[in-house]
Amino acid sequence: MRKWLFLLMIIFLALFVLCFFPGLRYFDYYAQYVRALDKRDEATVRWSISLNPLYPHSHMLLSSIYLKESNKKPELFNKALKELEIAVKLGSRRGKISWNALRTFLSLWPFLDGEQKKLAIRSGRIAIRRLKSREFEDVLDLWSTYCRDFKFIAQILEEKPYLFKIVGEYVKKNKLPLDWRWKALTLYENYLVENAATERPDVMSLSTLKRSLNTLKQIRFYYKLSGLKFRMKLYRDLFENIAWYLVMKEPTPEAILDFADSSSSTEKIIELLNYLEEKGFFAKRTMKRLYTREYLLYKSKNYDKLKEEINSFVSDIGWVKKEEMDDFIRMRLLLVDIYYEENLLLSARQIVDELLKINPQNPEVLLRLKRIKEMLGEDFTEKSPYFLYGPEIEVFINSGVTRFDFSPLVGQKEMVISSTINPGFTGKLLTVYMNGEVAFEEYVENLNEKFKIPLPGSLDFYRVEIRIW
Repeated sequence: MRKWLFLLMIIFLALFVLCFFPGLRYFDYYAQYVRALDKRDEATVRWSISLNPLYPHSHMLLSSIYLKESNKKPELFNKALKELEIAVKLGSRRGKISWNALRTFLSLWPFLDGEQKKLAIRSGRIAIRRLKSREFEDVLDLWSTYCRDFKFIAQILEEKPYLFKIVGEYVKKNKLPLDWRWKALTLYENYLVENAATERPDVMSLSTLKRSLNTLKQIRFYYKLSGLKFRMKLYRDLFENIAWYLVMKEPTPEAILDFADSSSSTEKIIELLNYLEEKGFFAKRTMKRLYTREYLLYKSKNYDKLKEEINSFVSDIGWVKKEEMDDFIRMRLLLVDIYYEENLLLSARQIVDELLKINPQNPEVLLRLKRIKEMLGEDFTEKSPYFLYGPEIEVFINSGVTRFDFSPLVGQKEMVISSTINPGFTGKLLTVYMNGEVAFEEYVENLNEKFKIPLPGSLDFYRVEIRIW
C-alpha cells in the first residue's frame, strides 16, 4: 500500500512540474514588468513583453521610453505611437490604460495622422466610461492646449452627453472661443430633451414630473448662437405633455399656466377647463385662480364668456388684496387684448387708463398704451425706469444681473446696447437673454462701446436680462 502511495506522489509531482513550471515561468511577466518599471530601460521592458505580449502596461511603458528617447532619435517616434496603439487595443477595457493613452495622444495631437486620431477618439470614449471629474478636467486642459478641435470632444462624449455642461462652463472659465461653449451647451440641451423623452409622463411620480418640467424650463436655446440643430418639436411636445400630466396630478395655477402657454390645441385647453370645473378647482376664490380661469377662456378663444365674467367681477373688487393686484391687472389686460384685436380701441384705452391709476409704472400696461396710441395716431411719451423703448438703449452695467422690459420700434430688426461696464467685471462673460432665450454672449473686455443684438422673431415686446458672470 505504501509503495502505491509513494508511486502516486511521484506521478503527481512529475505532472505538477511538467504542467506548471512553464506556466510559472510564463506568468513571471508581472514580476518582469515591475522590474522594467523600476529600471525603465528598453531591454528589460522588451523581456517583459516577450514573456507576455498581451500585457498592455508593458507596451505603454515601452511607448513612454520611446517617446522620451525620440528627442535624440526621431525614428523612435513612430515606434512609440505603434506601441501606444497596441496598448490601447489590448487594454480596451482598462480605464487607466485608456486615460494614459488619451493624455499621450492629446499632447501629441498636432503630429498624429488620421488613423492615430481615430484611435485617440476610441481611447477617449473608453476612458469616459470610467470618468472621474478631476481626470476629465485634466483631459480638457490638454484638449484646449494641444487639440482645440471641438469635434474631438463631441465624439468622445457621445455616451455621456451630460458632461457637455462641464465643457461649457470650462470654456467660460478659461476664456476659450465662445463657439465651443455654444456648441457644447446646444448638445447638452439636446441631451436634456432626449433624456426626458425616454420617460413616460403618465407613469411618473409627482416629484419626477416637477423635476422634468423644471429641467425643460432651464433650457436657454443655445442653438441660436451655435448654429447646430435643436430638437424643438420634441421639446415643445414634451413640455406640453409633461405639463398636462402634472396638472392632472396636482392642479396648481403655475402648472396650469405652464400647460396653457405650451399648448397650441384649443380642444385640449377646453378639456382642461372642463376638468378643473368638475374638480371644483375654481371654487376657492383667489385672484390667482380667477386669472387662471380667465386665461384658459382666452386661450380657448371663448371671448364672450371671458368678457361677461371679467366685467361682472370688476363691479366687486373690494375683496382683492394688495398683493393680488398684479394678477388683477393681468386679468384685465386679457380684456384689453381682446378689444385691441376687435379694433375697439376706445374700450381698450378706458381699461388701460384705469390700470395706470393702480400702477403707472407697470410695463405691460404701458405696452398696451403704446400700441393703442400708435393706432390712434398719438405720441407715446410715458416713461418708466422698468420700461425702455427705441432702437438703442444706454445701460450702465454695474451689477451681476440687470433686468428690464423693452419694446422696440415697429419693424426694428436689432437692438443696440450702449454700455458702460464697471471695470471690476473685466475677465467675465456678458450674456443677454430675451424672453428667457439666449440672444448674445461675449467676454466683457471684447465688447465695443455699442454692440448690436438681433431681435428674435417679430414680437413687439421683450423681457431682457443682462447677466455678467
